[in-house]
Amino acid sequence: MIKLGEVRNILESNVKINEFLFTLHERKPVLRFLIEESKIEEVKSLMEKAKLHSEVSTLKLNIEEDPALGYSNKGIVAKEGNILMLYAGKDEIETKTAKFHEEHYNHYSFGLVLGYPSCCSEFFTEHIRNQSKKNNDYVLPMIQATNHNNLTAEPYNWKLNVFVRYGDFNILSHFPCSLKCNSSIELADSFLAVIEHCRPTYAKKLQNILKTGVIYTETEGVFILYDTVINGNKVSFDHLSSTVNNNELFKLLNDEKEFTISGEKSITIKTEREAYFLMFK
Repeated sequence: MIKLGEVRNILESNVKINEFLFTLHERKPVLRFLIEESKIEEVKSLMEKAKLHSEVSTLKLNIEEDPALGYSNKGIVAKEGNILMLYAGKDEIETKTAKFHEEHYNHYSFGLVLGYPSCCSEFFTEHIRNQSKKNNDYVLPMIQATNHNNLTAEPYNWKLNVFVRYGDFNILSHFPCSLKCNSSIELADSFLAVIEHCRPTYAKKLQNILKTGVIYTETEGVFILYDTVINGNKVSFDHLSSTVNNNELFKLLNDEKEFTISGEKSITIKTEREAYFLMFK
């Protein structure tokens, strides 16, 4: 029998631990991890012990991080890369199929075999060509598909807060087609039940972390605002975390702990700047 501590020591990442549990408890047909080549055998042994069939990609990647944003979703195929993709699932054919679809760029079918909603798989397929030329970040198309407006938006369901993924906290492993995607909310509910059963203390922490305010910018990073209070068009918060902590916007937010919602996609903190503010409850 596998103990959670053993899984934690090998996988290290909260997101990966959860993906493993979702697959083990049959809420997700196939998982897909990025794993350093040096750890592949150890992770494969864990999957075998859990009676999960595993496959390793023939492609190798290097992760390309944007220093201005402080994160990256982009992997570059390279012969000298040290990152491999590992797929695992209870069904051997589904696991092999996941590997096949990713390596043959069958994006829609790949999403389905990983258990993503069809609408979100379509969304990914629609935007991958343009986003792969950038930072492979589907947040902006997701915000736009939601028809988000800083001035009028109501709080979104906290289970769809994919912005905190950059700090290794999230429920979903895909980008929803919008922040109102009911299929993604239903999937998140199913996943959350597993987390609450297997990791009850972590589940409470995760909920608190995902119920936050978020500032998303295309060029200055992503900012997570804790204990956010909205009073009219004024927003204040207790503290923040960010994908980048050495630029002007981080310094202003960290010093002021407040800003004004000033436009459909802008905020004002000393000066007006383009940014999306979203609230999750």
